[in-house]
Amino acid sequence: MGGKRGPHFNLNTSDQILTVKGSAESIDRACKYLFRIRVNGTWPWDTENDDDWIEPASYLVVALTESGKYNESVHEVIRWLREKVNSEKNQSLSVTTIAILAWALATEDPTSQSVTRALSWIIDSQEGEGSWNSVEETGFVTFFLHRIAGSVPISSLRPSVDIEVSPHSILAVKGVSSVVNVTFALSGGFMLDPKVQIGSSQLLAASLVRSYVNETKMSLNDIRRLCPGESLKISVKITAISDQEASLSLPVILSGADFFGNPVSWSSGISIRVTKKGFPEIKVTILPEKGEVEEGEYIPLYLQIENIGTAPAFSLNYSLSFYPEIVEIKSGSLNLSIDKLNPGDKLISAFVLKGLEPRDESELLSIEAEVEYVGGKTEGKAGVLVKRISFWEKYSNDILGAVLGAVLGFVFTVPASKYFKPFKKLLNIIRQFLTKR
Repeated sequence: MGGKRGPHFNLNTSDQILTVKGSAESIDRACKYLFRIRVNGTWPWDTENDDDWIEPASYLVVALTESGKYNESVHEVIRWLREKVNSEKNQSLSVTTIAILAWALATEDPTSQSVTRALSWIIDSQEGEGSWNSVEETGFVTFFLHRIAGSVPISSLRPSVDIEVSPHSILAVKGVSSVVNVTFALSGGFMLDPKVQIGSSQLLAASLVRSYVNETKMSLNDIRRLCPGESLKISVKITAISDQEASLSLPVILSGADFFGNPVSWSSGISIRVTKKGFPEIKVTILPEKGEVEEGEYIPLYLQIENIGTAPAFSLNYSLSFYPEIVEIKSGSLNLSIDKLNPGDKLISAFVLKGLEPRDESELLSIEAEVEYVGGKTEGKAGVLVKRISFWEKYSNDILGAVLGAVLGFVFTVPASKYFKPFKKLLNIIRQFLTKR
């Protein structure tokens, strides 16, 4: 038989690798041809209708890169393709074009946002039964996804989720509802068909109120996938159906599938304290040891916080303030937090204050305490008179020390007995003068 013979296939049974005789030389000749037809370092795309060149350009990138011929010219083509995938107008491209485009981009940077965005388009366009438009397109896209999966690190496709619960804990009273927001933020990978499950308890009724994807309200049934950078936020209404006191954690579970269809899930707990129906009532008392303090004097001060209500006060915080600033805090914390104050319990905090110089002869110091807790806030006030001391009382030790030093110096220089009485009289006159000031 005559005619040109086709390529010779050989199956190496030892390593099960199919080889084609002369294929390496053929690939090398094809790559040289592609580089030979470049214009100004790159390829002559039809700039007036360059969307038609996305698919051949993607094939060219894959062919040259996987043949080990990647260089600056190939990089420029990839840069051009990246601009295309980042353009909103190109969302109308066929799914096969997007798939080969994603493969081309993945040859240079498989973890880039451009690859992630292209994969997101592909996933989003898949029909419910698993196809993409036709049998032919489904086959092409499946092949391309396999190749992309080989280029993209599995870690960049596997979803990673950060969870935030706000508020992180609540107080539940029978018949009273509270709303807790749980946010699942996808920091990497893809999640397909996300579902949310809320745990149950005999003491609580919990239901999903609303859900958002990136602040856009959506039904969970309409969310087909989550991509990196997207957040699923749900609001859960929680109502106690019992007045039995208990502390528990209500689980909230996000489940779905990763890019390869493997099941994945994340969970977090909402901390809930169920308590009997009633109300906390906080009484604040500020107790200075005395009502007056002189400049430079130290005075103890006590702050007493008592729950005189019928239910515990949770997440209690107090802050203490002084006005005007005519005292110095020598010990004690101006801010304090405790988790729980039961009915009848008291919290006592001690402080030591030092009086500073008032602006007038005396000035009233206002002491204010503010106490906040879940469901309420209360305040307490007290006053202390801060008095200025006389010039002599403030500086007497310094003056007497200076005078005594002068006297002693004089004693060692002249006969002391002759001048002792005049010096004593002079000292008394100075004392009386300064005391009157």
